[in-house]
Amino acid sequence: IWQRTSLSRRQFATLYLGPLERYAELVQQFPASESHHHAYPGGMLDHGLEIVAYALKLRQSHLLPAGTTPEAQAAQAEAWTAGTAYAALLHDVGKVAVDLHVEYADGTVWHPWHGPLRRPYRFRYRKE
Repeated sequence: IWQRTSLSRRQFATLYLGPLERYAELVQQFPASESHHHAYPGGMLDHGLEIVAYALKLRQSHLLPAGTTPEAQAAQAEAWTAGTAYAALLHDVGKVAVDLHVEYADGTVWHPWHGPLRRPYRFRYRKE
Protein backbone atom coordinates (compact mmCIF):
# COMPACT_ATOMS: atom_id res chain seq x y z
CA ILE A 1 0.00 0.00 0.00
CA TRP A 2 2.79 2.42 0.93
CA GLN A 3 4.43 1.85 -2.45
CA ARG A 4 1.28 3.11 -4.19
CA THR A 5 1.55 6.51 -2.49
CA SER A 6 4.08 9.33 -2.76
CA LEU A 7 4.36 9.82 0.98
CA SER A 8 7.21 9.62 3.43
CA ARG A 9 7.01 6.84 6.00
CA ARG A 10 5.95 9.38 8.62
CA GLN A 11 3.18 10.82 6.45
CA PHE A 12 2.04 7.30 5.56
CA ALA A 13 1.89 6.37 9.23
CA THR A 14 -0.32 9.38 9.93
CA LEU A 15 -2.67 9.10 6.96
CA TYR A 16 -2.84 5.33 6.47
CA LEU A 17 -1.53 3.22 9.35
CA GLY A 18 -3.86 4.73 11.93
CA PRO A 19 -7.01 4.11 9.87
CA LEU A 20 -5.79 0.65 8.83
CA GLU A 21 -5.13 -0.30 12.45
CA ARG A 22 -8.53 1.00 13.58
CA TYR A 23 -10.20 -0.98 10.80
CA ALA A 24 -8.31 -4.11 11.87
CA GLU A 25 -9.45 -3.57 15.47
CA LEU A 26 -13.05 -3.22 14.31
CA VAL A 27 -13.26 -6.24 11.99
CA GLN A 28 -10.88 -8.49 13.96
CA GLN A 29 -11.55 -12.12 13.02
CA PHE A 30 -14.78 -11.59 11.08
CA PRO A 31 -15.04 -13.27 7.68
CA ALA A 32 -15.85 -11.09 4.67
CA SER A 33 -18.79 -13.31 3.77
CA GLU A 34 -20.69 -16.29 5.08
CA SER A 35 -19.94 -18.62 2.18
CA HIS A 36 -18.35 -16.66 -0.68
CA HIS A 37 -15.02 -14.85 -0.96
CA HIS A 38 -12.83 -14.54 2.12
CA ALA A 39 -15.22 -16.70 4.18
CA TYR A 40 -12.69 -17.50 6.89
CA PRO A 41 -11.58 -15.94 10.19
CA GLY A 42 -9.87 -12.65 9.40
CA GLY A 43 -11.24 -12.66 5.87
CA MET A 44 -12.79 -9.20 6.14
CA LEU A 45 -9.42 -7.69 7.05
CA ASP A 46 -7.65 -9.56 4.25
CA HIS A 47 -10.32 -8.52 1.75
CA GLY A 48 -10.22 -4.88 2.85
CA LEU A 49 -6.43 -4.69 2.51
CA GLU A 50 -6.47 -6.42 -0.87
CA ILE A 51 -9.10 -4.00 -2.18
CA VAL A 52 -7.10 -1.00 -0.93
CA ALA A 53 -3.99 -2.24 -2.74
CA TYR A 54 -5.96 -2.89 -5.92
CA ALA A 55 -7.78 0.46 -5.79
CA LEU A 56 -4.50 2.33 -5.33
CA LYS A 57 -3.03 0.47 -8.29
CA LEU A 58 -6.00 1.63 -10.39
CA ARG A 59 -5.72 5.14 -8.94
CA GLN A 60 -2.20 5.47 -10.38
CA SER A 61 -3.61 5.40 -13.91
CA HIS A 62 -5.99 8.34 -13.35
CA LEU A 63 -5.31 12.05 -13.05
CA LEU A 64 -7.76 13.51 -10.56
CA PRO A 65 -9.74 15.64 -10.45
CA ALA A 66 -10.50 15.23 -14.13
CA GLY A 67 -10.75 18.39 -16.18
CA THR A 68 -8.49 20.53 -14.01
CA THR A 69 -5.01 21.86 -14.63
CA PRO A 70 -1.94 19.67 -14.12
CA GLU A 71 -0.94 21.97 -11.25
CA ALA A 72 -4.26 21.42 -9.48
CA GLN A 73 -4.00 17.68 -10.04
CA ALA A 74 -0.49 17.60 -8.61
CA ALA A 75 -1.52 19.67 -5.59
CA GLN A 76 -4.46 17.36 -4.85
CA ALA A 77 -2.94 14.01 -5.81
CA GLU A 78 -2.35 12.61 -2.33
CA ALA A 79 -5.75 13.73 -1.07
CA TRP A 80 -7.39 11.84 -3.94
CA THR A 81 -5.17 8.83 -3.29
CA ALA A 82 -6.08 8.80 0.42
CA GLY A 83 -9.78 9.21 -0.39
CA THR A 84 -9.56 6.28 -2.79
CA ALA A 85 -7.89 4.15 -0.12
CA TYR A 86 -10.45 5.03 2.56
CA ALA A 87 -13.38 4.32 0.23
CA ALA A 88 -11.88 0.98 -0.75
CA LEU A 89 -11.17 0.00 2.85
CA LEU A 90 -14.66 0.87 4.05
CA HIS A 91 -16.68 -0.50 1.12
CA ASP A 92 -17.88 -3.52 3.15
CA VAL A 93 -17.79 -2.13 6.69
CA GLY A 94 -21.59 -2.02 6.84
CA LYS A 95 -21.59 -5.82 6.89
CA VAL A 96 -20.37 -5.70 10.49
CA ALA A 97 -23.49 -3.77 11.54
CA VAL A 98 -26.05 -5.35 9.23
CA ASP A 99 -25.04 -8.93 8.47
CA LEU A 100 -23.53 -9.99 11.79
CA HIS A 101 -25.02 -10.45 15.24
CA VAL A 102 -22.13 -10.05 17.68
CA GLU A 103 -22.26 -10.56 21.42
CA TYR A 104 -19.80 -10.83 24.25
CA ALA A 105 -19.42 -14.10 26.14
CA ASP A 106 -21.83 -12.77 28.79
CA GLY A 107 -24.56 -12.24 26.16
CA THR A 108 -24.25 -8.45 25.91
CA VAL A 109 -24.89 -7.41 22.32
CA TRP A 110 -22.10 -5.47 20.60
CA HIS A 111 -22.54 -2.94 17.80
CA PRO A 112 -19.68 -1.37 15.80
CA TRP A 113 -20.48 2.10 17.15
CA HIS A 114 -19.54 0.78 20.60
CA GLY A 115 -15.92 0.69 19.42
CA PRO A 116 -13.56 -2.27 19.03
CA LEU A 117 -14.31 -5.57 20.73
CA ARG A 118 -12.17 -5.83 23.85
CA ARG A 119 -13.45 -9.06 25.42
CA PRO A 120 -14.16 -12.58 24.17
CA TYR A 121 -17.08 -12.60 21.77
CA ARG A 122 -19.06 -14.77 19.39
CA PHE A 123 -20.92 -13.92 16.22
CA ARG A 124 -23.37 -15.40 13.77
CA TYR A 125 -24.81 -14.28 10.49
CA ARG A 126 -28.27 -12.80 10.71
CA LYS A 127 -31.06 -14.58 8.88
CA GLU A 128 -32.54 -12.47 6.11
